[in-house]
Amino acid sequence: MIGWLRMPEAGRPHVITLYFPHTDDAGHRQGPDSPAINRTVAQMDSVLGRLLDRIDELPHGDQVHVIVVSDHGMTRRDGRQVILDDWADLDGVVVVSATTLAHLHFHGDSARRDAVKRSLDRAPHVRVFLRDEIPVEWGVKDNPRIGDILIVADESAIVRRRDGRAEMNPATHGWAPSTSMHGIFVAAGPGIRSGVRIPAFENIHVYPLMAGLLGLEPAPGIDGRIAVLAPILARSAARQFLPR
Repeated sequence: MIGWLRMPEAGRPHVITLYFPHTDDAGHRQGPDSPAINRTVAQMDSVLGRLLDRIDELPHGDQVHVIVVSDHGMTRRDGRQVILDDWADLDGVVVVSATTLAHLHFHGDSARRDAVKRSLDRAPHVRVFLRDEIPVEWGVKDNPRIGDILIVADESAIVRRRDGRAEMNPATHGWAPSTSMHGIFVAAGPGIRSGVRIPAFENIHVYPLMAGLLGLEPAPGIDGRIAVLAPILARSAARQFLPR
């Protein structure tokens, strides 16, 4: 990354992304409250520190923005699991399961859908939604990939088919939005105010922030809004790309 940033301006990339899998791996294998995750966080903190030091050494280091995010949090499983086949006849139903949730597709058979929904409503440790019942704030019910029924496990529980993949790790993620599912957001650079703390926000708003810092117009029709992150913007940046 530093090599790319050292390139002559004409060939230097404007956006560089890096992904470090270490904390996710340690969190899944050992849990988010384990000594292993603490050691891994310290290791990644050191790596990030070295990266920032190298950026500061660049002649144009004061023009570089750095944004650090994570895509999710992590929570320990507690042993609860719901086997869908124990609660409903799913023969012929397309079930897409990700252990913390499941999508059921009925290909237009609304009578079968409603019957399965009534059966699954009796199951413990899950919430069962028809597409129209999915909370609006999740922003997914109009997505064509969402099932006709969405099943969401209670936090720390899992849901699966009897012959499906069992979650083997002691901790995972993917439950409904909650404090333990939150990610992180840290930003620095010439367009960012220093020392500002803001309340939690949806990560859909990171994209328009990045577009603004790059001097680009965000793609039309997106859900994210640059105004959500206005409190972190330096005055010059706010004047440049916030709506007037």
